[in-house]
Amino acid sequence: MSALRRLLASFGVAIVAALPGLAQPTAPQAFQLKNGLRVILVEDHDHPSIHLQLSTSWPVGPELRRKARLGPLVLRLLDHCPAGHRTREAFNRAVEERGLKLSLSDTPDGPTWDLYGGSAEIESAFGLLADSVCRPFVQGSDLEDQRVRFFHAIHTRTPREAAQTTFMSFLDRPDLPTEPITEIKLSQIYLDDVQDFIGETLRPGRGVLAISGDLNLNQARQLVQTHFGTWPEGQVSAPLPVGDALPRPPVVSLSDLPSTTLALPFHPSTLSQRASMELLGLWLPRRLGEERCHIYLGAADWCSLLLLSAVVVPALGPAAPTPPAAPAEALKAELRALRVSGLGATDLDQARQLWIAHRHSLWLRPSVRLSLLSKEALRQQTLDESDITSLDLAAFNATLLAWLNVDGARELSLVTQLPPPPQISMPKREAKSK
Repeated sequence: MSALRRLLASFGVAIVAALPGLAQPTAPQAFQLKNGLRVILVEDHDHPSIHLQLSTSWPVGPELRRKARLGPLVLRLLDHCPAGHRTREAFNRAVEERGLKLSLSDTPDGPTWDLYGGSAEIESAFGLLADSVCRPFVQGSDLEDQRVRFFHAIHTRTPREAAQTTFMSFLDRPDLPTEPITEIKLSQIYLDDVQDFIGETLRPGRGVLAISGDLNLNQARQLVQTHFGTWPEGQVSAPLPVGDALPRPPVVSLSDLPSTTLALPFHPSTLSQRASMELLGLWLPRRLGEERCHIYLGAADWCSLLLLSAVVVPALGPAAPTPPAAPAEALKAELRALRVSGLGATDLDQARQLWIAHRHSLWLRPSVRLSLLSKEALRQQTLDESDITSLDLAAFNATLLAWLNVDGARELSLVTQLPPPPQISMPKREAKSK
């Protein structure tokens, strides 16, 4: 059974078994176009709405450094360049006039488009999303305009905003050096660089389209084939070499994080390690207190434990009282003791129950359910309930021992000083010759 079908089957069986007294969500269905685009459908005939989410994966391997250099600017261009046969202004008007909402976001795995609207505009929703993703038209004037705007935005950030960006970049890919974006680096990005990168990233073989709305499988097949069937196949790249997504605890606002924290990045490389990290991601914050630690999932299955009470500098500047070092040291002492003693059978059972309950709660929230299905299909690997229940205590503790080394944690500051923004002068340049 493929990873995608395995994921869908595990959700369907688990929900029916766990929630016998509630109205059951429709089990997801999957199909794939000849060009490689994978599609997931969740029928929802109780609400006259449509939600489309299309995700593609960033390039992997040597291309990662290229992504770090080009990715932020490319995202801005894709959100502002002409789409299909319309200018960006006309495209945005078409979206607004139909009562649709379209957004583009940068996730650890790659760019993600979300489109929401009423079921009366299903046909338009598919067409506009296809124009935005499959038919962007980036011109030299767009590149120059967004280059200047991007550089200006970088240098008008507050020091804390700049530090938070660097901080989150590290959490997404601890193995990839985070390099500051400078005027010189931006000026060395040419139109053919951008077009090549977009062509490498926006391919159906890298994509997953998740659909939730008032339509059936036959209607979905016809709409997807009509609007995405001509998306050029290109070279289908290998899937991301990662495992299943870690169920996240409630998101901690970066404005609530202390100014300095400790991060312990870990890359699970085996099935038992992925299963263990899934469980630890829910159990450890519950055990230590979610106000004291948070587990974050970045790209390529990197997991980072953030020790939120490891405060060195006040988060709100000189006016904030400096907290004592004792809470941070106490938390690190707890983690050292936990690493030495390991967890017991009761702890493992509690972690399993948390995981099962968390998955079921996610499934009952349509937008979260769609994002989870899309992410796991994009990564082409998943864990189901049998993988969690079959995990033994020795493997669980082995992962804990490999990961939870607080003495090797990396200290990350969320407070930095930036130089004053320079005067921006970027003459237009011709595209780099090949």
